[in-house]
Amino acid sequence: MKTNRFYQIAMASALATSAIVIAPPANAASVFPDINSSTEEGKAVINLAQRGIISGFPDGTFKPANPITRTQAAKILAGILKLDTVHVKNPNFKDIKPGDANYGAIAALANAGIISGSNGYFHPTKNITRGQMSKMIVKGFNLPITNGIFIPFEDVNEGSEYEP
Repeated sequence: MKTNRFYQIAMASALATSAIVIAPPANAASVFPDINSSTEEGKAVINLAQRGIISGFPDGTFKPANPITRTQAAKILAGILKLDTVHVKNPNFKDIKPGDANYGAIAALANAGIISGSNGYFHPTKNITRGQMSKMIVKGFNLPITNGIFIPFEDVNEGSEYEP
């Protein structure tokens, strides 16, 4: 259970950021002057960087307050789930093709049934919403869905695809 909590914190922290270029993990944790390594979020970011799942921008920063795009979220989730991002079947999204940034991660998530896109599009450069990310996390980690519970968020519409 403690491991699940760690991964939940790590995923939430990582998804609040947008830097996901793979870099050598040896020095990844030491180059983020904008990350507080004493906070839970900072520890999670550093852990993911050390594992080679995320890294920073060319200027050495991580920019934790930046929004995250759908392709960046796909890259992070596929990395955490340890999906094979090389031997993938083309999901045939109209806006993603082999050779595009994070194509393997997007295809792996689609192949695993974690993402499906919208009307044949993935919209890789759009920022991901909290609802979309929640759905990806639930599907990716195969978390149980409990129906009939009170949801305290006023912006989650009853009956929406994100409610469960």
